[in-house]
Parts: sequence; C-alpha cells; structure tokens
Amino acid sequence: MYTQVEIGVSDCNRTCFKGRLNDECNACTCDDHVLTGRVLSETNVPLSEANISLAETPYRVLAQTNISGFFTAFNVCTDARQEIFITKAGFVPVKKNATVLTPTTANVVVRLEIAGKL
Repeated sequence: MYTQVEIGVSDCNRTCFKGRLNDECNACTCDDHVLTGRVLSETNVPLSEANISLAETPYRVLAQTNISGFFTAFNVCTDARQEIFITKAGFVPVKKNATVLTPTTANVVVRLEIAGKL
C-alpha cells in the first residue's frame, strides 16, 4: 500500500509562511506574486524550453522559458527561503534562490552548464 509521501502528495496540514496552501497541498501560493527570470547557457546563449519549478515540488512545472530564455510564473511565493529549480534536457539542473525585488515580485537569472562536460 502506498502512503501519501510515496505517491507525491503532501500533508494538507502544512503551514505556509507566506500565502496559502494550494489545492494539491504541495506548495504555497501567493495570488498577487510574480516570478520572472532568464535562463542562459554558460556562454550567455538564451535557452528555450527550460522548466521552472520550486525545489520542493520539482515535477510541478510553473513556467517554461521562451525562445529568448525568459519566463514568467504567476502566484509563486518567493522569499529568501524558497529555492527555484531549473532544468533543461542536456544541462545540469540548478537550484537557486530568486532575488526579491518588491514584496510581490522576484527575479532569477541562471546559467546552466552542459551535462557530461569534462
């Protein structure tokens, strides 16, 4: 028999330091918050189709970068404790904290390294 943790469902008794718990009980959401950013290669080439998620829920994609490497994710509670998880096929995944710009906006710029590089 599977427990809630084994199938990826979080505890609905979780406390959000900011915002409210989402319907899936796996992340906190802030209705008026916006996370923006850009994903680049090590040589500053914009990377499209990179997935943006929270480190605590890495399989729940919040946004994907466009052809210029930019993304926007709405309702993301970002603060000094919240790690953003960025992945793209062929590149090493990165966890990084966003820079809080205002009480409701944050930004992150990430450079990804090619996977398997010696």
